[in-house]
Formats: sequence, structure tokens, C-alpha cells
Amino acid sequence: MWRVPSYCCNDHTLQLYVQKREKVCYDLVADAGYLIFGWDLEWEFNQQTGRVFWNGIQMFKRIEAVYRSGHTVKAGKVVLLVHDFMFRGLMSSTRELQKLITFLKADGWQFDTIDNYL
Repeated sequence: MWRVPSYCCNDHTLQLYVQKREKVCYDLVADAGYLIFGWDLEWEFNQQTGRVFWNGIQMFKRIEAVYRSGHTVKAGKVVLLVHDFMFRGLMSSTRELQKLITFLKADGWQFDTIDNYL
């Protein structure tokens, strides 16, 4: 779901009745002057264990593929959703995040906060 000045998009992965119900809420929030940022790619994980489905190098390759394909909301930028739950007490997931950051920085990627997205 995105509601920013240059882009508006609904989450088409939701069932239709959920889309309709949630769209009204998101539109109200946006109409009140708030920006709603979605994401281009999610680092998914096991909900029970918190373990990531892809290691750092696999996630790096997925980011590169999305970026190269042009399937991002804003050209030249990738918004990656990473849940903090994935790293609570799980050193293996934390190591994979460290690897991902290392790979991205070595390849010239830069990190920024969402307030500099627009």
C-alpha cells in the first residue's frame, strides 16, 4: 500500500473484500496528510522461529534482480522491508543481516531513511 504525492497503489495481494475495507482506511490516513510507504521487496521469515528464508547473499541477489528489472516504485531506489522480529535473539539471522549490509555496501549501495525517499 502506497500513498505518497507521486504514487498511489493498493495491495493487490490481499483478498478483494480485505482490499476494499483497508483501502478506505488508508485513504482516510492519506487524506489527513500522512504519507504511507510500502515496499519493493520483503525479506520474509518463518513466523514461528524468526529465521530468514534467504541468507544474506541470496537476499542481495534478490535485491539486485528487483533493481535491475525496474520493478521498484521509484527508479534508482529499493525499499526493503525487514522485520525486527527476525533478529531478536537469533544470531544466525543477525549474521545474515550483517552479510547483506556488507554485500550491498561493497557493491556501492547506499542506505538512507525513508524521509529522504521522496
